[in-house]
Amino acid sequence: MRYNQLGRTGLFVSEMTIGTMTFGEPGKGYFDKNIAGVLQSQAEELIRIALDAGINLIDTADMYSAGQSESIVGRALRNMKIKRSDILIATKGYIQVGRGPNDRGASRAHILDAVKASLDRLQLDYVDLYQIHGSDPVTPLDETLRVLDDLVSQGLVRYIGVSNWSAWKMAKALGISERYGWARIDSTQSYYSIAGRDIEREIVPLLTEDKIGLLIWGNHAIRASVGAMRKTFAQIRKDGGIHGVEGSIASVEDVFDLQGMGKVKDDEKRFLR
Repeated sequence: MRYNQLGRTGLFVSEMTIGTMTFGEPGKGYFDKNIAGVLQSQAEELIRIALDAGINLIDTADMYSAGQSESIVGRALRNMKIKRSDILIATKGYIQVGRGPNDRGASRAHILDAVKASLDRLQLDYVDLYQIHGSDPVTPLDETLRVLDDLVSQGLVRYIGVSNWSAWKMAKALGISERYGWARIDSTQSYYSIAGRDIEREIVPLLTEDKIGLLIWGNHAIRASVGAMRKTFAQIRKDGGIHGVEGSIASVEDVFDLQGMGKVKDDEKRFLR
């Protein structure tokens, strides 16, 4: 396993992480029976395999299966007797978790409540990375950043990040944090796959310039595109290639080559199939 710095921090995270969106009973929260369904024993087996492979980061969120995902992760850490310093826990807050008007958003009120509830479910004293799980169009940005800085100062959160934010909003947040000396954004979690590479236009250059870490979600969307591509490959081979492209595109591997993504490794080929 390879480990990289989280942004410009001194924290090292594994290149692969454990996503827990599927942890919890089917039909709970926002997810139907086709997404959730990984229960306690199965989750612990997945975590064991991941830890044995060198993965050191588990990513969850308060709205995954109405909080069950965090509870399952918390019990797993206790049941498996995992040393706290050997694992990094990332969670997220922002999306609706109750029926009240303040059970969502990035306001000071909701984030303080959300972090406390997440820590209770995870059975932890702190989380390593707390992420704002969306862009709040109502709450002033400085209000959100101030409460995150307070959480870092209190030791409840060690690093802060965002998810699904635009480049301009992250840039503005960095400016505000620098102006007031508050904790700054150290990571963003964004959608990225062979089917959706929009972040390459503005977000990735920002991350490179300001040394912000990137966690991706939705990378399995490649599966949705592979089936469609394979249906066309047979016809492409019959036609002798695509006009304007030297040679022919005969496989998914050729798509990687054309996109400048390099040679596909054996393990990636197995995944693509």
